[in-house]
Order: sequence, then C-alpha cells, then structure tokens
Amino acid sequence: MNPTSVSRPHGRLARTRLAALAVTAAAALALTACAGSSEAAPSDTAAGASAEDLELNVQYSVFNGPLNRAAAVDLQPEGLTVNYIDGAGIDVGQGLTTGAFDVAQWGEVGPVTSYYNGGTDIRVIGTTDANGGAHTILVGPDNDAQTIADLEGGTTVFSRSTNSYIQFLTAIEEAGLQEDDFTIIESVPDATAALLSGQVDFIISIEPVSSSLVETKGLRELTNGEGRVDNHYPLITNQAVLDDPDKSAALEIYLAALREHFEWADASEANAQKEAEAVAALNGVSLEVAVAAGEKVSNEWIPIDSAFVEKERALVDFFVQSGAFESFPDGFEEIYDDRFNAILVG
Repeated sequence: MNPTSVSRPHGRLARTRLAALAVTAAAALALTACAGSSEAAPSDTAAGASAEDLELNVQYSVFNGPLNRAAAVDLQPEGLTVNYIDGAGIDVGQGLTTGAFDVAQWGEVGPVTSYYNGGTDIRVIGTTDANGGAHTILVGPDNDAQTIADLEGGTTVFSRSTNSYIQFLTAIEEAGLQEDDFTIIESVPDATAALLSGQVDFIISIEPVSSSLVETKGLRELTNGEGRVDNHYPLITNQAVLDDPDKSAALEIYLAALREHFEWADASEANAQKEAEAVAALNGVSLEVAVAAGEKVSNEWIPIDSAFVEKERALVDFFVQSGAFESFPDGFEEIYDDRFNAILVG
C-alpha cells in the first residue's frame, strides 16, 4: 500500500450537507464539489463483503478532529464509497439513530453526555491521543493579561458540562485561584462578540476556530489546555451499524485507511503541508491557520481499553461531583467497544 496515495487528486470531494434532519430521517441533501482525493487498500478482515456495494456515511464538523481531516482530503479507500456529511447543526446521536451517518467525530464529553441523556446505543470505537493544546483561552486585542492570574475577578463564558470547565479549573488552580474568583456565564449567543464588546474578559475556544479568531479578530492566545485537559477526539457509531455486516466491513476498510492517512501526514513536513492546504479549503480558513491548528492535534491513535475507560469514568465522576450531572446511569462502560483496536492501533 502506498502511503502517498492520499495526496493524489481526482477533483472531487463528496461533501454532503444536510440542510434539515427530521426524527423520521427525512433529510434534504445538497452536494458541493471540492478538490482532493485519497485512496487506501481494503482491510483483509473485510474480504468476505461485496466491496463494490460497500458505502459509508461519514460525518465531519469544523474542528481538527480525524474525520474533518479525512473529509478535507476526500479519503476514499479502494472498495468503498464514502459520503462525507457536514454535520453542522445536526446532533450526533440523532444523526446516528436516523442513519444520516454511520460514523461521526465528537468531542470527548459528547458520548458521556449522550449516554446520560439516554443514548445507550452509542458506541465509541476509536480515539486519538490527547489534544489538549487545541483548547485555548483567548483574550481580546486590548487585554494585556499575561497569565490567568491577571484575569482574577473577570468574567468568562462556557458550559460546566464541557472540557472547558475542566481546563478552566486546572488553569486557575495552578495560579492559586478558585472558581469564586471569577464570574461564569453558561451561554451567550456569540462568545466572540461578547469578548470584543467587553461582556466577558476571556473565552475558551477550540482549533481551528481559535487560530482563525487570532488572525481575523485580533484575539490573543493566553494559554491552552496542554497538560490540563485530555480532549481526546473519539470516533462514534451505534450498535445497529456494528450489527450490520456490510457496515461493519465498511468500517474496517475505512478505519485502516484513516490510520494510514494519519501516518502519512505525520511522515514529513511536506505531507503535513498538503493536508493543511486541504483542511484550509474545507474549513474556510487561511493556510496559516490550518498549519497552526494542525500542530496542536495528535496523529496518534490509542486503544479503547480498561485504562481509557477508567479515564472516562473519572470524567463522569468529575461532572457528577461538580453538579453538571445530578447522577449517572449504570452501565456506562458498555458504550466503549474495542473491536477495532487492532486496525487503528496495531
């Protein structure tokens, strides 16, 4: 298998945008085209499937998760048709339940919250290593703060049921401060506008949005979540997809190609640059932003194993203790499925 095949252009990106998604699974689809291509050989474990009939609907969203990167280069493994679906405005759990997509990327807390809200059919089938550096604390262009301690008494905005809360608490604890030293607003219509207007003194954002705001709005990165928050990027499907022989075979092929693409992107600066150009085009950001954001994310996959599940249990315990969850239903561990470890991790 030739790792450089992911950069061979054929002039098509199957980028499918769902304009509306009803619970009945009715959706209005609009197709647009972009340049880029990727190819990879099918997994041996899927040899029993009819390759020409295999198809996979893959959700992506505009953050530097693995499926955003795959959509940017239009990763199309041999023997599989991949439809990339822009998941903007579509709940991941709902999209999986209705069949709008078969696999999706999500932030680390997403699966936990979904299970808490009754999404017991969801399955985490893979994850990247920590991407803490991609979570940033930003201040406005006229703010001369040098550390989080300089913001004592200030106001910020984030939900307490996200990784942003963990990052915030860790950062202020390092500075010898506590939550009561700040005012937290749970939600505003536009966090960037709130920062620029002075309604809040700092915000917590995620790449590539953070680097784009620095470039286009003059914001400044004060610090980031490196070493403070894991911010894994998990891959999500549901049990119905895993129980479908063709979909399961398609996942095997796709995940093998996804791992190969990550290895290719990590192999040289030239490869990373090619990927950044594709990501910039897909996400509507400059090449400089795509490069800066890409340097903050991991190219490594880690196994879905007892150690990972234990870390996620600690995440659950934190949100229960903080009051974000009143309690948590039993059986949480069942959403973590290790069947693709050998493909993604080796």
